[in-house]
Amino acid sequence: MRDQMGAETSVNEYEITKVSKIVETFSGIRIPVNKPIIGENVFTQTSGVHADGDSKANLYYNNLLPERFGRKRKYALGKQSGKATIRKNLEEFGLFLNPDSLTKVTQRVIELGDKKENVTTEDLPFIIADVLGNDRTDYKIFIKNYSLSLSFGLKPFASVQIEIDGKLYEETSSGDGQYDAFMKAQRIIYDKLGKDYPLLTDPARWKD
Repeated sequence: MRDQMGAETSVNEYEITKVSKIVETFSGIRIPVNKPIIGENVFTQTSGVHADGDSKANLYYNNLLPERFGRKRKYALGKQSGKATIRKNLEEFGLFLNPDSLTKVTQRVIELGDKKENVTTEDLPFIIADVLGNDRTDYKIFIKNYSLSLSFGLKPFASVQIEIDGKLYEETSSGDGQYDAFMKAQRIIYDKLGKDYPLLTDPARWKD
């Protein structure tokens, strides 16, 4: 390839991140999260303004796009999140919310961020279920707590605590992925209670 000074090099920029991860694994030396190009947080946007700009024909375009180095842009969730930030994260799940629901979910994420709670993309489905389910007076099942863990060489693991009709039930399980482990832990609870496992609500209802 040719660099910005016009010189020819043999560096494949797209593979830089992959090679760095391999070196990190074998050397045991962690890459700083703010390390240019390869750091975990380098291509993470924290402001909703930037997420909005990325949705508008790459308003904040520059030559150091993450795709150039085999990476993807991420959008941190917290007190600086805007609707565009939530929308970008929901795209990871193929979910879309109507304007009113999007506003409610955004407000909840900001509230959690103000409390200095760590909010991840994986938390969004649960936040949505909580926020959009508040108006249901017959809601008798609550996910009170859960913990997901992933360690090198081990299967993902999940601990889940559910409240059903006012009683708490807790189980743990491993799985092929964190989501799979989470769902298996819930199934164990329902199997022990002899209850039919609930069906997931169609996400399409959130579009309109």
